[in-house]
Amino acid sequence: MIAIIILFPLTVGPSEEKLTLVSNAIVWIALIVSIIPTLDKIYISDFKNGWLEQYYYSPLLLEIIILIKCFVFWLFLIIPLSIFIPIFSILLNIPFLIIFWNIIIFAIGSLGFCLIGSICSSLTLGTKSNNLISPLLILPLAIPIFIFGNGVVEAVKSNYDPLPNLYLLITVCLILLVISPLISAYSIKIALTKPIEFSIGVFSFLFIFIGLYLSLFNSPEDYQQGDTVRIMYIHVPFAWFASFLYFSISIASIFFLIWKHPFADIIARSIAPLGLIFSILTILTGSLWGKPMWGTWWVWDARLTSMLILCIFYFAYIGISNAFPRKIDGSKPAAILAIVG
Repeated sequence: MIAIIILFPLTVGPSEEKLTLVSNAIVWIALIVSIIPTLDKIYISDFKNGWLEQYYYSPLLLEIIILIKCFVFWLFLIIPLSIFIPIFSILLNIPFLIIFWNIIIFAIGSLGFCLIGSICSSLTLGTKSNNLISPLLILPLAIPIFIFGNGVVEAVKSNYDPLPNLYLLITVCLILLVISPLISAYSIKIALTKPIEFSIGVFSFLFIFIGLYLSLFNSPEDYQQGDTVRIMYIHVPFAWFASFLYFSISIASIFFLIWKHPFADIIARSIAPLGLIFSILTILTGSLWGKPMWGTWWVWDARLTSMLILCIFYFAYIGISNAFPRKIDGSKPAAILAIVG
């Protein structure tokens, strides 16, 4: 943090006007760069030493333990920051009013960073490359804190009311205060009981996030459709998956009817809910694209109608396979429906 504060003015130059323009951003960048490397290590030592297993089997709720750990981590983080931030702010010629608001924002925002770090640290437990994965997970989740925190300072600089942005920042931290212990506890339980599945889930989440970012935010506009074309980058894959998963159910049903293998029925039953979700997402994203392009949410186009029918088949398959007291009794009629569909 000290190196960043010192190097930025040397890079910008001696111009007081330029330094005043970027001084607050320098403090924010220094704060984030100094905090992020520590956030992914919240649970690593406890995980390696076996303390997380002791927490898991203790009579106290794991969520309460995680919340206490986050508060302790935050206190040890905020004490040195509250000392160094005013000193470095004075060196950067930041006005005292902005320093006052910065201390408030950093006190609230750093709690949000710790709660986000708790989620990301628990998600990467047991992975060998957690030092690379954690920053990729932390930075996108921390964007609302950056936006609202900087909004408070900009409002003060422009003589506007900073309270709306401050309230939004507090709201984000309160939401994290509720969901962070729950998500962290669930991730820790999975890491302790199913480490292989947990690692696969982490990498899947990471690649899904990267794909959504590239398709929805990083892709270029179309010269006719504009930003609306980005919907198609997720709409078409949803349709592919919905169709392919139903085809997989049909193949598994054929194997079940011919060779009577129960594993084929288990595969088909497991695929059906996922296929239903993709078919619903296909219809929803198609409607979102159709409203600005066609002027209506729905038309009885062959592609939309066929996807609606596919969604109905998914509902019918899930309903028939679970309609009997014994699941095995619904396997055969559900398999026949899947093949006919």
